[in-house]
Amino acid sequence: MLDDYIEAIRELAEKHHARFVDDSDVSVEDVLVQRDGIHLTNTGHLMMAAAMAKGLGGSPDMRASRLEGTASQLLQVINAKNRLWFNYWRVQNWAFLAGDRTNQPSSRDWRDPSIRWFPPEREKFLPLIAERENEIWEFAGSLP
Repeated sequence: MLDDYIEAIRELAEKHHARFVDDSDVSVEDVLVQRDGIHLTNTGHLMMAAAMAKGLGGSPDMRASRLEGTASQLLQVINAKNRLWFNYWRVQNWAFLAGDRTNQPSSRDWRDPSIRWFPPEREKFLPLIAERENEIWEFAGSLP
């Protein structure tokens, strides 16, 4: 099933004259690569970045000195942005946002029940995500 998916992506890339990077060199079954079976560890991110750099025609620089200072800060900002995006996109209680519990008193402002507090509160994540995205580009631009 996964091989069919990868092949479909490869064909789509060819159709649109885009480069396809095969990350099969990174073994996701390795316990050092994933922290919970889904999300990559820092080691996993580095291995995936090396596979991407190689696939794009570059040479991955995995020296310890490259993983300190600005590069380490960059990884921290990327992780912070990813946490914000996760919290924005995968809300804790979808039913209160857009499901069958939007009429519950706890889904509405206690002073004015015509106002729903959850959707505007969720939108507050967007400028925070944009700030982290800008920081990422600034850090990335300062890397040697």
